[in-house]
Amino acid sequence: MRNIIWNELITEEEWANVLGEILDEAKAALLGNDSEKLLAVQDTLEKFVKESPSYCRVLDDIAARASLNILNTTTDEALRIITEGNADLKKALELIKGTTDRMKKTRKALWFEEVIETLDKAKTVIDELKNIGETFEDNEKSLLEKIVNIGKSMEKLRDEINALDKK
Repeated sequence: MRNIIWNELITEEEWANVLGEILDEAKAALLGNDSEKLLAVQDTLEKFVKESPSYCRVLDDIAARASLNILNTTTDEALRIITEGNADLKKALELIKGTTDRMKKTRKALWFEEVIETLDKAKTVIDELKNIGETFEDNEKSLLEKIVNIGKSMEKLRDEINALDKK
């Protein structure tokens, strides 16, 4: 069994992957009828529950169930429990990945909001410059035209970003 560095596990997905490895070790120990390895796996499962953060409760339940049962049942029953644990872990991983994907989309939407807000502020500044531009002298009017064109480009960019945000 590999040495697990518990404090390097951060995401729920990382914790789930480690639990999958531990359950695989348990299954191998059961199939190999290796009682020493089973004891080591049970200790690792208990340590998993102890070390995992509070957001891993579903994973803790899977680990605790496996830990309690791998030594106190027949090999066939323990294998069934490990198989169920793997199935539960697979379901949990699907939920974790779905939540992670939703969080990424939410983060993207927030970023779009910030960009759109910044472009709106820039448009306000350009509109103010247009108003002031009426007082410009003839040689300054070309500068005003350039500013207005930049403003139009920013509006177009804002509309494109807004369209992406709605996808």
